[in-house]
Amino acid sequence: RLLTAEDLTRDQTYLDQRLRELGRVLGSGVMGGLELTLDKSVLTLRPGQALTPAGRVLELGKQLQLNLADSTLRKQLNSGKHNYLNRSLYAVVLRQVEVGTEVAEVFPQDLGSRRDSQYSVSTECVQLALVPLGLALASQSHLQIRARLMREFYGNDSFDNLIPEDAVALGVLAVEENTAKWLDSELLRRPLRTEPSLGDWQADLSRQYEKLLTD
Repeated sequence: RLLTAEDLTRDQTYLDQRLRELGRVLGSGVMGGLELTLDKSVLTLRPGQALTPAGRVLELGKQLQLNLADSTLRKQLNSGKHNYLNRSLYAVVLRQVEVGTEVAEVFPQDLGSRRDSQYSVSTECVQLALVPLGLALASQSHLQIRARLMREFYGNDSFDNLIPEDAVALGVLAVEENTAKWLDSELLRRPLRTEPSLGDWQADLSRQYEKLLTD
């Protein structure tokens, strides 16, 4: 009877920290699945699992689709912002978020207050997002641009630092005139590993070139 909401929150925070510590020991990256494709303006992400640098497990249980040409949906999902996508290169990431899923009434504590409502339950889920890379989109073919990006990304931690700690990168998307032009699903994508070594970077580069040559 002495337990309060603060006690339960503190207990939940403690368990969350211990689980994330375990996750960080295992490394970060895509464990399986999460193949990303682009068909015209529709991004499709297949089910899979990943581990973020913050130690959080991301699991997508069913296929996720996002129509980038739907400006109304994009505005709705971003609280009225990002109605227009600037010409640039973006990292497509999957990240962990918490959303309110149930509403409960909050009764006033005195006669002068009004009855209100608030979310009573927070649910953890995953979200597909675009992170600007701060790189200009050159006026070249997508094959030339992707080959150049492979050289720039190779062993360069500064681009990895652009990805939030609670997210994993799934590819690089090019946007021009508010329209998705092409997607490279191997750039910035990493399989699950602890500290990357020279051999890991070479394996990433080989996989990226295989995708480029196939296209």
